[in-house]
Amino acid sequence: MKVAVVGCGPNGLCAIKNCISEGFEVVAFEQTSEIGGEWNSNLEIGPNVHSKIYEGLMTNLIKEIMEFSDFSYDQNITESFLTADKVQNYFLKYTEKFDLRKHIKFNHKVINVRPISDDQWEIIIKDLETDEYKTITSDKVFICIGISAPWMPKIEGLNEFQGKIIHSRDFRSTKMFENKKVLLIGSGASSLDMVIAIDKVAEKITWVNKIQETHGTSLKLELSQRTVEKTILIKRFTKSGAEFENGSFEEFDIIALATGYDFTFPFLSVDSGIAVYDKCLCQCLSYKSNSALNTGQTGKFFLQEKKCC
Repeated sequence: MKVAVVGCGPNGLCAIKNCISEGFEVVAFEQTSEIGGEWNSNLEIGPNVHSKIYEGLMTNLIKEIMEFSDFSYDQNITESFLTADKVQNYFLKYTEKFDLRKHIKFNHKVINVRPISDDQWEIIIKDLETDEYKTITSDKVFICIGISAPWMPKIEGLNEFQGKIIHSRDFRSTKMFENKKVLLIGSGASSLDMVIAIDKVAEKITWVNKIQETHGTSLKLELSQRTVEKTILIKRFTKSGAEFENGSFEEFDIIALATGYDFTFPFLSVDSGIAVYDKCLCQCLSYKSNSALNTGQTGKFFLQEKKCC
């Protein structure tokens, strides 16, 4: 059986290793020059950069529940919460341990994936070093590209704001926030990390956190008086700031959006059976096929017998 794996982050590596163990013929495609996915970071930003790692990032889960069942972290690592480079080094060692690199085509971008029969998929790949295209067929396909498309709030006037707008996806350091008036929007882990870091350098932070809880736990943060937390939602943006629903107005230099991400599979054909609806994966089972398309995602996943897209 031929298996194709798209993306060589943790999910992709696990898919490669286990498919090899089952005796399948495996080829994986990674559009960067190294494995690791999210954890393969050089702190760059841009449309072709998919890592969201920033300076000083530490895992918010202990390593004991992050490791693969068949490969443990080095016993010399005694701490439980790790820096990003140690996590990436773990995945590099996993790759070498199970000899996965020979199955991976680096700097290869998947352009299109579509079903061509009841049991096969056609995949078009671009070699980013030579600009050459190639078409292959596969019996099964694992899509392991993670989530990197920023979800942008639909608030009136956002595009009119003349200051800087940054999504947490592109947050790398606090330098741009020095002595600035910042509006931070978000209630999740990214907003917590950002407010703690920015609080040390900004002139003022207005943190719009509508739920005041993160992952179900109320947190007491030790922030300076420069940071003001609000649960009042934003009514509209202007060229210089934001108007809140209580009628108040503030001017800002930077709007920082820690508003999460959306699933996106730009290379999947419309007849692949997978679509994104309301930030969730939707599998349309109207396409009758014995072949498999596994998205490798762990978020909400809806199966519907009728077309949902």
